[in-house]
Amino acid sequence: MSKETFQTLFARYLDVERTQSVAVEDIIPTDETQFAAVGKLGLYPAEKCISIVTDKTTPYYLLDNMAVLDEPLHLEYQGETYLFNQVEQLFLTPRMKNPEAHKWLMEHLFFGRGKKGRVDGRLKKLYKTKREHVQRDDWEHIQTEWMKAVLTVKYRQCRPFRELLHSTGNAILIEDATKTGYSSACYWGAKLICHEGKNYFAGGNTMGKILMLLRDRKGQLTYSIPDDLHLFGIKFSEFVW
Repeated sequence: MSKETFQTLFARYLDVERTQSVAVEDIIPTDETQFAAVGKLGLYPAEKCISIVTDKTTPYYLLDNMAVLDEPLHLEYQGETYLFNQVEQLFLTPRMKNPEAHKWLMEHLFFGRGKKGRVDGRLKKLYKTKREHVQRDDWEHIQTEWMKAVLTVKYRQCRPFRELLHSTGNAILIEDATKTGYSSACYWGAKLICHEGKNYFAGGNTMGKILMLLRDRKGQLTYSIPDDLHLFGIKFSEFVW
């Protein structure tokens, strides 16, 4: 699905509606059992959604993976502490499969020191192509489970994030990909569209779904990641956090 364009994804639903007379309302998830399947395409009434965007002036900025945290996430191993100023830093690091690549990632994709260090979005595409030869072959299959693990770390260590997440109540959380153009935008998020005079968010909204599961289960997510997934040569399972 990540390789399909947004237009192709939504066109499939329009085709279903035309050929089988399925009303748009019939494919809008109305409860958790219908949209909890991570990655499944859905339509969400905009008025019932909370939109999450990478903009620190917006009220839900802290829920975004690119939000720079006041207190970095930390993983500890044998007396050494590894700091991550954004969820995105922690998420991206094990995409590459050797410690040398992780060092390159920290030096080139992440910039700044201390609390202000953050992912340089302009270099994300470069690292995905320039360092493709050292990327994990199974990344597309494990990235969703890894995201669950990463957000569990954020939930446990970041109180402001935790409180903001629970303040959303039962609202549908949407990673707003309306103004983004990266290839997996409609896998991780959803785009605002207008259909027959009504506004909807359409997309997989995987990130929004994981956040809602995290909220509803009070941080107790289950996830399955490969035993060899590591950061700087250290298995994730061996870190203390």
